[in-house]
Amino acid sequence: VTGRMRHGEQAIDGGWYLLDPATGAVQYGWHYFAGARKWVYYHLVTGIMQKGEVFVEGDDPGWCYFDEVTGAASYGWKWLQSNGGKLVYYDGATARMRYGTQKIRGVTVSFDNATGALKSSVSALSMKRSAASFASLQGVSVGSVNPNSADVNILQFANLKVSKNTVTAAQLNAYIDSTAKGRSGTLHGQGQAILDAANKYGIDAVYLLAHAIIESGWGTSDLCQGNHWDAHTFNGVSYPAGNYYNFFGWGAFDSSAYRSGMNYAQMNGWNSVAKALSGGAKVISQGYIRSGRTLSGVSGDCSQNTLYEMRWDPEYTLSAGGKSAHEYATSSTWASSIATQMAEFYQLNNLTPNYTYVFPVFG
Repeated sequence: VTGRMRHGEQAIDGGWYLLDPATGAVQYGWHYFAGARKWVYYHLVTGIMQKGEVFVEGDDPGWCYFDEVTGAASYGWKWLQSNGGKLVYYDGATARMRYGTQKIRGVTVSFDNATGALKSSVSALSMKRSAASFASLQGVSVGSVNPNSADVNILQFANLKVSKNTVTAAQLNAYIDSTAKGRSGTLHGQGQAILDAANKYGIDAVYLLAHAIIESGWGTSDLCQGNHWDAHTFNGVSYPAGNYYNFFGWGAFDSSAYRSGMNYAQMNGWNSVAKALSGGAKVISQGYIRSGRTLSGVSGDCSQNTLYEMRWDPEYTLSAGGKSAHEYATSSTWASSIATQMAEFYQLNNLTPNYTYVFPVFG
């Protein structure tokens, strides 16, 4: 309209271009926008900003993914709908899709050499609303709930429902004894008790150990020391005095954590380490991982069988239009901290995790 030369970012004929601020010449290839903190890519021939799945040419060719709206390069895990759906990983430094055997945040995983798809069984849990909308309902930042992040440990999306565990008590004990706290705490030597509890209630043993470690400080917290607790009567029922254990903080309210946690252990008869671990596994299995819960307006089993679902309960939150009342913890890092412990277990024992993954997809 004006006949004047354009400069900088410009939308022309439906595409975005970058024009030299001095000469107006079309720019090509990678460009970093410091203000928006994003890398974008302009096609080497047309100069148009690229979006979606793109094969990047040049000195370091490879598949990348660029945001459909902003054109920002994606990093970390990404669910792609192409070819029936696949979970891939874009390198945190180069933004290129990874292939073959890779170690990501301590977890050894394998990707198809041709397609880049994670080789483990993966299903997508469609949230039908944006991550920003979900984060708003939760009252947290998008980064706290966004599964498409280079910082995400994939084990928080592992399905923790199992029919039989394949790890051994010796491997569980080796991980417990890998720290000074583990060697001195009440979890020491309890690999078989953890394995028995996990198998009895059909949940993953590595997860159960990692959860107990996080909640009990490797078996060093006051609640899991087997301290004496006097006899009490609740609602007409008498519970005997004895030494009681609580590894998962059940019943431990913030205002009276020790007293209420010990009362809970006493009422459930957790007067040994094995009983406390088995009792905790039972509550977790029946209340979350194998609850068989159904939700109005949501089809199928809505059990919270991943760490991500236990923390955020996305199906309930979105179906009810508000924050869930059935979230295991309030810390935004709860799921990732347990996933990190699981990853360290596999790394210490030189094992590769063999899970199916349930990956939330917001949209």
